[in-house]
Amino acid sequence: MKPAVLLIHGFTGHRASLEPVIPELERRGIEWNYPILAGHGTKPEYLKDKRWSDWQRDIEQAYQQLRQNHDQVIVIAISMGALLGLELAVKHPGHVSGLVLISPCVIFKNPLSKLTAIITPFIRRFPFPPQDKFSSKEFWSRDRGYQWFPTSAYHSYWQRAKTILEIVPQIKCPVRIIQSRNDHIADPRGAQNIYDRLNGKKELLWHDQSGHEMLLDCEAAETLGEVIAFAPL
Repeated sequence: MKPAVLLIHGFTGHRASLEPVIPELERRGIEWNYPILAGHGTKPEYLKDKRWSDWQRDIEQAYQQLRQNHDQVIVIAISMGALLGLELAVKHPGHVSGLVLISPCVIFKNPLSKLTAIITPFIRRFPFPPQDKFSSKEFWSRDRGYQWFPTSAYHSYWQRAKTILEIVPQIKCPVRIIQSRNDHIADPRGAQNIYDRLNGKKELLWHDQSGHEMLLDCEAAETLGEVIAFAPL
C-alpha cells in the first residue's frame, strides 16, 4: 500500500502554502491530510492564546487519522511545520517513513527574534507583511497568511525552535530539505544545521531566488518537482 501524506503549514500560514502538492498526490492515488493549525485560517487575534502544545495536538490527531488506514506516513512541511514534522518523526519511528522539509524555520532572520522573551509583555502584535515572504512584488498577491501575529504565540514557537536541533539525531527516516538562500524569514543556516545533525539518508537541495513561500514563488515548479520526486512517494 502506498504511504499517506501529512501536510503541515507554518506559523501564521495558510493552506495555500502547500496546496500545489495536493493535485499531484491525488493524481498518484495518495491519501493526504492537511489540518489547519489552531488559531490559523481565521484572524490573527485568534492566535493570541495558542501555544506549541496546541499545534502538536493538531498534528498528532491528523497523523492518527491517516494511520487508521496506512502503516506509513510521509510528512511534507514548511517553515514552523518542519519542526512539528521533526517531532512527529521522533515520536513515531518506523511509521513516519519520510520527511520533506521546505524552508525549515529554526533560525530567524529578524534580529528582534532574539529579544522575544523581553518584548512579548510590551509588544502584543508584530507585523508580518507579504513582502517579507516572497522574492518580489510579483508574487505577493499569492500570500494568504496573516499579516501580523500575536507575539505571545510567536514566543512559544521561538522557545521550541531553540531546542529542536537536540532531537534531530534521533531521526532515522529519509529526509529531503529544500531551502532558498534568498529566504528573508528563515535563516538558511537552520536548514544546514538540521542536515548536519541527521544520521540517516538525507538531502539538502538549495535554491537561490525564491523567498520563504517556495511553492508560491518564482521557483515553484522546480520546488514542486523536488517534493514529488522524493523517493518514498
